[in-house]
Amino acid sequence: MSCVNVKYSNDKFEELIKLVRQSSFFCENENIKINNSLLKEITFGNISLPFRLRCFTNKHNIFTLEDLLNTRPDRILRHRNIGVRTISKSRKIIMRLKNVLYM
Repeated sequence: MSCVNVKYSNDKFEELIKLVRQSSFFCENENIKINNSLLKEITFGNISLPFRLRCFTNKHNIFTLEDLLNTRPDRILRHRNIGVRTISKSRKIIMRLKNVLYM
C-alpha cells in the first residue's frame, strides 16, 4: 500500500469518526440521521459491545452499527439494567473501531 492510500484511508476514517460523533447515540442534544453504507455493513458480530446493550439491540431489531448510532441514548436508558456506564463503555468501543472498519 502506498503512502497516498494510507493517507486516504486515514482521512476517510477521520470523516467517519466525525460522522459517528454527530450521531444521535453520541450527541444527545441533536437528532442527526446517519446514512452511511460502511456503517450499514458493520454488524454486532464484529463488535464486542456490552452484554446488556447487545440484549437491547436484539430485542429491538437493531442489527447494524448505523441502526445503533441512530438510536438516542435516552431511549436505551429507559430499559431495565442499562445505565450510563453501559452507554459510556459502548461509546468507547465504537470509537476504537478502526481495526473493524479497515480489515
